[in-house]
Amino acid sequence: MWLTPDAASIAANVICRRLDGGSLKVYSGAIPPSPSKSKPRDCLFSLPLSETAFQTAEKGVAVANPIGAEPAERNGVPTWFAATAKNGDVIFWGTVGRTRLSDLVLDKVDFKTGDILRLSEFVYEQKSA
Repeated sequence: MWLTPDAASIAANVICRRLDGGSLKVYSGAIPPSPSKSKPRDCLFSLPLSETAFQTAEKGVAVANPIGAEPAERNGVPTWFAATAKNGDVIFWGTVGRTRLSDLVLDKVDFKTGDILRLSEFVYEQKSA
């Protein structure tokens, strides 16, 4: 089943609005079968999303509004992330790495406590035909 580009944009907007005022949490360790089973001790970064987290989607692609830079909470190598609503519910999650095979691509993947993570861009894409 495929969505039209307009339907993909509607779906992306619904999903991304759930993230208004939420956060992007970046974790180390293995990706759990369900992000709700993540261990707080594995969280390297908790980046706050703005009250309007994403711009309006076009052709299923929504670009996040600027995300603040935050220091690492502990040492580690990020392996996955969870995008969470203001109430903490996980809306979507994905992999972290240095290549385009990852959902969230970072220039650096070995962080020490206090190192700063700045994202130049964060994009959600709802696939369409």
